[in-house]
Amino acid sequence: MINKIKSVLLVALALFAFASCEKDGEIIDPSSNLPVISYPYDSISVDLNEIDNLPIIAFIKSEAGLRSVELSIITTESDTILINSFTDFFNDKNYSLSETMNYKNNFKSALVTATDKLNRVEVQELPIEVADVVLPPVVTFDPERIEYDEILGGVLPKTKFIVTSTVGLKRVEMVLVTADGQEDYGFPIEFSNNEMEYTFDEMINYNDDSRGFIVKAFDIYDQIRISTLPVVYKSVPPPTVTFIDEVIIADKGENKVVEANITSASGVVKVDLFRVDGDVEVKIATENYSTPQKELKYSVGVEFVNATSGVKLVATDNIGKSRSESIGAVVNINYAKSISIGTHTLTEGNSSAPDIYALLSLRDMKSYKLSDCLVSDAASSNVDFKVYAFGSSAALRIYSIDGGTGTKSNEYKFGSKTVMDMPIQNNTKFLKVTGRIDFESATVATIEDEIISSQVVSNNINPIVVGDVIAFKTGAKSTSGAFKIGIMKLVSDVKVEGNNPTSRLLTFDIKIPKE
Repeated sequence: MINKIKSVLLVALALFAFASCEKDGEIIDPSSNLPVISYPYDSISVDLNEIDNLPIIAFIKSEAGLRSVELSIITTESDTILINSFTDFFNDKNYSLSETMNYKNNFKSALVTATDKLNRVEVQELPIEVADVVLPPVVTFDPERIEYDEILGGVLPKTKFIVTSTVGLKRVEMVLVTADGQEDYGFPIEFSNNEMEYTFDEMINYNDDSRGFIVKAFDIYDQIRISTLPVVYKSVPPPTVTFIDEVIIADKGENKVVEANITSASGVVKVDLFRVDGDVEVKIATENYSTPQKELKYSVGVEFVNATSGVKLVATDNIGKSRSESIGAVVNINYAKSISIGTHTLTEGNSSAPDIYALLSLRDMKSYKLSDCLVSDAASSNVDFKVYAFGSSAALRIYSIDGGTGTKSNEYKFGSKTVMDMPIQNNTKFLKVTGRIDFESATVATIEDEIISSQVVSNNINPIVVGDVIAFKTGAKSTSGAFKIGIMKLVSDVKVEGNNPTSRLLTFDIKIPKE
């Protein structure tokens, strides 16, 4: 009996050895099928220009159970590179392989090798199609640099460029570079059909502020090429025009010569002269020069009328640049600039303001002491108005000479005498016309049209400030002429030395039409 049992045990041990086992109690059928390897696709397409490419995926089934799985790469050089090896399986009968790859341009195929527990080996290959890295788009300018010199002249070259891409264009942007920065040129050009080429051929009017032209080209992978066309534009400044006189003084109907010096780097070929009558420009002369003049002494006679406020000269050079300059004209007007008068504290003068007093004559266009005006009718009738500064704020006012209500005549003193003791006190009247009349361009016609005598009735203007334009009408006995209407502009207000804020020095420009 014992021998029989031993025999049974030996047979069992032999059978166990024949079937093999990996772990206690596991019996592997030697007739089980070989491992089966399958892929979800026939080949894998890889684009090295993309960030995300598919991983290598394989499904391995083994009836006997897997001992190991290896993933390798076969290169175009027929080399085999082991990527990974797996020996630990949750389910050794079914295994899914998924490997994220760092693809290279020489990869030819993936190779999965499965070895089962009976040491049987199965191999399956997966072709790999690799799209290699492409270069960004190429921008080619023709010419590669634009240089233009206005003195040399000629035709400004067109801006031409071609953008090419081996994979297709997505967008082209253009930027104009100037001395002040960058600004978009036109709108971005979008492509929807993977166009491989774009051509640009346009005239861009560069100037002396231009520095370059930038092209930004994007391909379908959003690769960008930024190329710059340098632009060197040598400009010529327009002509310079310098009048000989600061202002033209003329009588009505007088023909007076207008003179100017004109210079030009490229040479003047034409000069136009206009007389400005209010809002109207009247062409007086046109001079054309067959030979460009780099230095020109210009001189043309102009007949002036009451409405003339100035002349305008336009000089044009041989490349079409022009300069326009104007000069003011005072026609049939007594025009006095920078006439100074002091406030009441300067009635008899102040050492800090020599020869400046508190009473102003429109005939002499200068100021007088009260003491000079107390002696006779002739002296007292020679002054037309006075100015005053009130309080610590030194608020400025202008007054008639007469002792009418509120004209402060009692504060202009010489000893015990005041302005009220003058034998003749001119009753000059005033009207503020600031904003209604431009003093600098005002003409006889302007004054006659804009100032109605019956409206100039006030014996004071309170307050006045620098820049104010005041119309005036002289008194009946004024030595400058009875009831003459003119205008004046307060151009400055300066404190006289000392602690008294009311000690002021006022300066006026004055225009009085002639008869």
